[in-house]
Amino acid sequence: MDPFTREEREEMADRLLLFIFPNTPKTREERRAFEKAITYQLRHEKDMTYPKGVSSFTIGHFTMRMEENGQTDRLTRSTISAAAYACLLRAGLLYKGIG
Repeated sequence: MDPFTREEREEMADRLLLFIFPNTPKTREERRAFEKAITYQLRHEKDMTYPKGVSSFTIGHFTMRMEENGQTDRLTRSTISAAAYACLLRAGLLYKGIG
């Protein structure tokens, strides 16, 4: 049974499509990899919880500021999970072509 709702999966799909733009999953292999990346990223973000009310912290000279809900809506190389990134990379969905 899928622990995520259809709405959660659709929202993550939209976010991942933006991350790989202008590519889109076309082949069966690409679609399967994309679906796996959705699941990996949803799990990753579910596990990324911060204590209520924490928006930043400092350890020595290192300071980290989080978004209001502990995560940002925009996926970047530093916010996507390693597993989701690997799925997209292996399927060739991260290749942007020659500009």
